[in-house]
Amino acid sequence: MNAAVRGIDWDVKNDYLADLLISQGFKCAMTGWDISALNVGNNTASLDRIDSKKGYIEGNVQWVHKMVNMCKQQYTKEEFLKMCKAITKYKILKHENPKEKND
Repeated sequence: MNAAVRGIDWDVKNDYLADLLISQGFKCAMTGWDISALNVGNNTASLDRIDSKKGYIEGNVQWVHKMVNMCKQQYTKEEFLKMCKAITKYKILKHENPKEKND
């Protein structure tokens, strides 16, 4: 669903978004995973609002892996990272640390 349908401000130019992806080295800003601007395979990039209370404006967007954006949803970066840390800590303590292909 696009920003207009959700009533979210959109004020970023395509050139800015392309430059941002290049400056991130085609890496997810949250995980460091490889991401692609093409919607193919498992590495699709997704535009994330750093502060979900603000719109898609310069300085408030970052490219992340689509799975990260689906998980992050409306949470702030701090809330999301706190949750990820808690999950990781809990799973390590429970000795549940499955190897993933993106490790």
